[in-house]
Amino acid sequence: MSVASNPVIRFIADALRWYYEFHERYDGFYGAFIHDPLAVAAALDPGLITTEALYVDVETRGELTSGMTVADRRHLTGKPPNVDVAATADIDALLKRLIERIGGLAADQVSAPG
Repeated sequence: MSVASNPVIRFIADALRWYYEFHERYDGFYGAFIHDPLAVAAALDPGLITTEALYVDVETRGELTSGMTVADRRHLTGKPPNVDVAATADIDALLKRLIERIGGLAADQVSAPG
């Protein structure tokens, strides 16, 4: 558990540590993907990402891929695109905004009457 006195910072640190340790154990790197904050940020500002129209489906019959979401990046299925997939993101802008928002929430906790 984080020893941060601020509850917002403590929550973020504890949540990220869990992901860091998970990826270190199973994927060989100490870090975390932050898909959800990117999705929210892109919904608020679509200019943060570029998209690619692709056919995407959930594989239900594959021996190794059952239950996996599969994007047809090679256009092998011949099926028309059914979703716009984020292809690139302005990570610097995303992280700056994320830090500003979390920092603002943490500052609000410090200034809030107890």
